[in-house]
This record gives sequence, C-alpha cells and structure tokens, in this order.
Amino acid sequence: LISVDELCDWYLNSDCAGIMALSPGAEMNHLSEDEKLNLVERVINRVKGKLSVGAFGSYSSTIEKQAEFIKKLHQKGVDIIIVSLADLAKQSEDNTKLRANISELLNLIGDIPLGICESTEPYQRSFHLDDLSWVASLCKFAMFIDISGQLSFTRQKFAKIGYNPGFKIYAGNSTVLYDSLKLGASGYTGSASSIFPNFYSWLCKHYKDQRDKATLLHRFLSIAQLAIERYYPITSKIYLRLHGGFDKLDPVTRIQLTQIVEEDILRLQHLKETADFAWENISTIQTKKDKSTLL
Repeated sequence: LISVDELCDWYLNSDCAGIMALSPGAEMNHLSEDEKLNLVERVINRVKGKLSVGAFGSYSSTIEKQAEFIKKLHQKGVDIIIVSLADLAKQSEDNTKLRANISELLNLIGDIPLGICESTEPYQRSFHLDDLSWVASLCKFAMFIDISGQLSFTRQKFAKIGYNPGFKIYAGNSTVLYDSLKLGASGYTGSASSIFPNFYSWLCKHYKDQRDKATLLHRFLSIAQLAIERYYPITSKIYLRLHGGFDKLDPVTRIQLTQIVEEDILRLQHLKETADFAWENISTIQTKKDKSTLL
C-alpha cells in the first residue's frame, strides 16, 4: 500500500479537488470487499481531508448487497459514492427495471450522498434522456459522470438537465471535455486523470481565460487518451514510473492483459516527453486554487 501513498501525494501536489479511491476502470473488480475497504481507508487517512474522496460502490450482483457495501463506504468516510448503470440493471433489463432498481437502492441507503455514472463494463449502457431527467429530479444524486464521446449526445444531456447546481455533470471522456466545460460541466473524472491530474485541473480552470492554450491542451489530452486506454491500467503504472517519484509502484496488474511490448513502452516515453513540453508552456501561468473543478 506504500504505492497508494505515492499516488495520493501525486494528486495532492497536482491542484486537484478530489480522488477516486475505487474505480471500475482500474482493478477494483478483482479485489475482495475487505481489500476495497482497506484501500479506501488508506486513501482517506493519507489525504486527511485535503481532497474529496469518491468511490464506486455498486460492485455486487444484487441491489441489497450494493446497499450494504455503500453503507460501509459511507461509514469509512467516503464523501460521495458512485453507482454504475451496468450494475443497477442487467443488459437484458429495460429502463423501467432500471428505474425500479434505482428507487429500491435509494430506499435502502437513506440520505447517503450518491453520484451516478454511465458504463462501458461489463457492458455499455448510457442514459436515455428521459431517464437522466428523472434521476436529476429525484434530488438524491449530487453528480452524474457522462462518459459519452458523442458531442451531439452530450449536448442533448445538458439541454435536458439545464442549470441544476444540485446535480453536477462531470465529463468522463477527454474527447468532449472542452465542449462539456463550455456547456456547463463541473469538471473531469476519468482514468486519464491518474496520469495528467495537473493538466485536467488547469484546463478546467482556464478554458475560458486561456482559450488558445486550453484548446491545444485539450487536443493533446484527447489524443493521449488513446495511448492511456491501451492496456489500462498497466499503461498508467508504467507512465508514472517513467515520470518519477513512484518507486514503490510496480507495473503489474491482476487484470489479464496482452503482454506489453517494447513499442508500447516507447510510445509512453514519447507521451511523457510531449507532456513535459506541454506543461512547460502552461505552467508559467499562476493559477488560483479552486476546489470545485475536478473530482
């Protein structure tokens, strides 16, 4: 768990607003419940309230078990717990069943702060606009993570929800992040932030007042996401070792992946060199800490 401390320090020093202690994009589906809870406790103890701590809590196969785990995360001190659409309803179940399961979960957990996220694993499920509007109207969810890379669909979601300070929308896809921010997104939360937390934080704060640099930075992040997602999460671990300061972070994973070859490592080295150059061109700007931009 020493490498977890290194990662927490990485976020603390990158001007982020929060950290996702459990995320389905990493290895969480391969950890036991005790391992998940121990990891969450380690993160909370390390950041000591300096960052908001989020965690996905809908790993179990039934709504009842999901509710039990969500309560355990809440008792540990997690600030907001995210549930995934793919965990809330089976692929064969329609949106009526999805709504019923959401209502059942809310009845079981009471007033615990929740967020909700579209899903790509174990199957892809996005919100229908009417269902998204219904979820927002419940006043039980504080945030929604939009993982769509389709800008037209993202625009429809913002138009459907309108201005709702109690239901913040976060981009979960780098490709449409810049446009999402202009539409009203509160920030970014996604796998790429484990590698470029400072970039995403800067972009979320300066997309209005530094438009030229923000546009170029966003294009870089959109392309970089392709390299990051290839064999994730092992790519992020290799990248962070290349970056330095992660001596205890071993580039291993419980997920069965294709063997990483020299070409992949070289691509990540090129990515790091490009990122270093990009950061040199934007880091001279003095930024004002704003804890509302990134979770």
